[in-house]
Amino acid sequence: MEAGAAAQSAHGDLASYVWLQSGPLDYFPAKGSLHLSGGRLIFVIDGSPPEKHAVWLEEVSGQPGLAKRLQDGERATIFDVPVSEAEVKFPGSAMGSLAFVTVGGTRYRLNFYDPTRGGPGTKLGGVFKGGSEGRQWKRALKGD
Repeated sequence: MEAGAAAQSAHGDLASYVWLQSGPLDYFPAKGSLHLSGGRLIFVIDGSPPEKHAVWLEEVSGQPGLAKRLQDGERATIFDVPVSEAEVKFPGSAMGSLAFVTVGGTRYRLNFYDPTRGGPGTKLGGVFKGGSEGRQWKRALKGD
C-alpha cells in the first residue's frame, strides 16, 4: 500500500494508512492502517505508538501485554469486526479527512492524513488529500 493513498482492489477491498489521535490537539498520533475486506473492518497499529496510546489501546482492546508489545514495535490488530458492528461517522467540518469509528463502545478518532507533517500550508494540503481518501471510505461504508 502506498503511503497516503487508499488502495482498492477489484473485489471492493480498501486499505489506507490512518493516524489515531486521542483528541484534536494530539500532536503525537499513533500510525496504523484501516482495512475493509470481505465485509470486515480491521484496524491495525503498524508502529510503536506513544506510550499513552499504547496503554489506552491495551485497556480498550482487552489484550493483556499489548502496550509493551506495541512499544517493542510489534504490529497489532486492535479490532477486526463485521462492518455491521462498527459505527462510522465522518464529521462534515473535517471535509472527509477524519472518521470516528466506534467498535464495542470504544470510539477511535482516525485521520486519513498525518497531522504532524510539515507546516501549516502542508497540514491544510494534508487535510484536502486526506479528505479525498476519507470520501472513498465513506462511499464504501455508507454507500454514499
